[in-house]
Formats: sequence, structure tokens, C-alpha cells
Amino acid sequence: WPVIKLMVFASLASPLLVPLRAPNMIVEAVGPTTGGKTTGMRIAQSCWRSGAFPIQTWNNTVNGFEAKAHVNTDMPLFIDDTKTAIDQGKGSNVAKVIYQHVSGRGRGRAARDGGQRATQIWRSIMISTGEVQASDLAKAEGAATRVLSMWSNPTGKTTPETAKKIDRIEKMTSHSYGHAGRRMVQWLCKHREKWPHLIKLYENVATSIREEFGSTAASRLAKVIAILEVSSYVASSAGIVPWEFKPLLEDERIRKVLTESIA
Repeated sequence: WPVIKLMVFASLASPLLVPLRAPNMIVEAVGPTTGGKTTGMRIAQSCWRSGAFPIQTWNNTVNGFEAKAHVNTDMPLFIDDTKTAIDQGKGSNVAKVIYQHVSGRGRGRAARDGGQRATQIWRSIMISTGEVQASDLAKAEGAATRVLSMWSNPTGKTTPETAKKIDRIEKMTSHSYGHAGRRMVQWLCKHREKWPHLIKLYENVATSIREEFGSTAASRLAKVIAILEVSSYVASSAGIVPWEFKPLLEDERIRKVLTESIA
């Protein structure tokens, strides 16, 4: 399940923004209903909290998103179902949220006494799902290349065997959770001497993405893919995930997902 792997790496990557001096990012899984997107989200959020924890939807105000992002600084921000924004006539909010999330800064607002309210700031990686790409909703304002959109059914074809796996996963993530993110932070704190190596890996991967794909989209998304690779590296080094580290573009199935996203 390459899309879910990438969602997990994105979830674990938020604490890396400081040591890598990386910008805020957005990763989304997009596809038809009953394709495993919510399952992927539950697995990704189980790194930090119960997989059964209610996930905020896109049916919210821009102010609401700002407040949530501020509270979740250095943690991932999970937003589900872009279709809810359309159904409630809030599709135009998506572009504003994308720009503000990536900038890491809310709008300046006046206080009741005529002064200036404190501006909300944050560092975070947003993980989104939906039947409609957030980048499509935001395209009119040029925000498309700020989002890594993975168009795929995360769990593949819906079969009786897949349904059993999903049911088991949902039970597991509601009973065992919150360990992976903590171990990620502990490893980063314990191995500060490795931060320069992580920075070099991040920069080298971003450069190789730009050179290999040579498009404007690749240039904008290079840092997103690079931080996912560093997250994969740290997660493997810390023993958080049950597989050895392998560069993302050397994994045939993950490479296919990322190539389609860039295209």
C-alpha cells in the first residue's frame, strides 16, 4: 500500500521541519469513495493519537483552520473529505487555507480595542483526503503545485480479504497508538549530531527530483518528496517501521505514485 506508506512518512515528518529548516507542506490522498482513504488517515494519525479520533473535515472556516494549525505546531494536521467544502459552498476557502498553511502564518486582525491581535503562526504538515483534489479546488489561485496529490485507492481493490484487513487495522489503531511519533521525536533529540547528515540528504534528494523530472511542478514538489524520504530514513533508523530504508524513487510502486503526482 504505497500511498499509505507515504501518508505515514508524512505524519512522522512534522518534527523534521525544524532540524531541516523545511517549509510547511501538504500531502493528500484522493480517490473515489470506499477506496481506503479514511483507513490511510487512521493509520497516519495513529502515530500520534488514536486512529478512531474524529478527524476534522474541510467544512470549516479559515479562522478555524488557523487556530487548529497553531495548536498543532510541530505536529501533523489531519483534514478529511474535501467534498464537504464543496457541499457547504466553502470550496473557495480551500485555496486560502492551502496558501496560509504553507506560509505558516495567519491573517493579521484588529482587536476590539483598536489594536492588533496576535497573529497565529505554526509549523506543520497537513495530511488531507477527499474525492476531489484540494489542488483542483485551489487551482484558480495558482496553489496546485503547493500540494502533493496522490490519486489512488490507498488499499487497492475492495475485496473480502481487503475488507478483513481494514477491519483489523481499524481495531488495532484504536487500541495501540501514539508510540511512533514519540519515538521519532526521541530519536531526533538523542541524535542531534546526525542533523547535518539529514539536512544534506534532504537537499540532495530535492536537487535530484528537480534534475530528473525537470518541470515546474517537480521543482515546487521536490522539497515535499525530499522530506518524506528523510522521514522514511529516520523512521527506519529509529526502528519505528518494520522495513529497511530504501530511497522512495527506488521503490517501484512508490515511484509510480510520485511520478503521477508530479505529472
